[in-house]
Amino acid sequence: DQIGTSRVISTKFVYKQKPHLAKSRLVARGFLQDLSECGDVWSPVARPETVRTLLAWSAAQGRSVVQADVEGAYTKSPIEGPPVYVSPPSADYAKEGHVLQLHASLYGLRSSGKNWYNTLRAYLKSQGLRPTRADPCLFVNTDRSMVVAIYVDDLLFSVANRRLADDFIANMNTHKTLSATWKVKNMGRPSHFLGIEINWHRFGVKLTHTKMIERLRERFSVSTAPVHSPMLAHTTLEPHDQADTKPDPSEYRSITGTINYMASAGCRPDVAFIAKELCRNLSNPSHMHMRAAKRCVQYLYCTRYD
Repeated sequence: DQIGTSRVISTKFVYKQKPHLAKSRLVARGFLQDLSECGDVWSPVARPETVRTLLAWSAAQGRSVVQADVEGAYTKSPIEGPPVYVSPPSADYAKEGHVLQLHASLYGLRSSGKNWYNTLRAYLKSQGLRPTRADPCLFVNTDRSMVVAIYVDDLLFSVANRRLADDFIANMNTHKTLSATWKVKNMGRPSHFLGIEINWHRFGVKLTHTKMIERLRERFSVSTAPVHSPMLAHTTLEPHDQADTKPDPSEYRSITGTINYMASAGCRPDVAFIAKELCRNLSNPSHMHMRAAKRCVQYLYCTRYD
């Protein structure tokens, strides 16, 4: 189905059960979009080094750190580029044979991330914040009294005075785009951010992955016997073994992906080498690879508090 040269994208409801909340969200099936219609869809997020440096610098300078979350962020950004048409999830939402033209982005569209970044960047610049050359998702005002790192709809404020962040977030809650008022939740000083546990203490800050590691160990029933290295010495991971069976590739990828996140984007560079070795055989792992992955999880579990 097309309108002119634009393809009509189907939609669906996605349901998610959280500990204290049941959520439903209308999403577009963006994989049906023609790439030639979307243009450039790349949108940046704060680099892991930026987040870690911001937290460490704030702790060293005695600055306040405040986290904020924008609810339904993508739906607050206008569609850029050619018109986008979607079909409703059922006939209850439009007349039979009719489709809808989107004015605001929907989750699932290829360009939604870029649209939101451009919208948020324009707002921050209107408030006197400018992106840095080192990271387009790190914004600073002229006197550095406020520094903001953005990761999609999550914001980290580093401020000389806590009230600066509180007032800024309160002002964001009065801002409108497409006649919709932003809803920004002030979450106070962060204790978690992107799977990283942030432990504040008198002399600084400590970043860990304790809960992520514990969930990973429990999910895949990894032994808790103590080991003191992520990989046995002189181990060579061969692409093939002599076994007649293979481990579940999706299970292997899940373990390896989590290890790789903690090594590259998180706070466990000590497993970077084994993560690199494990990632070389994601499509066709052997039992040797699975044993090596689980040993790495075992090591992470034994050192989760270090």
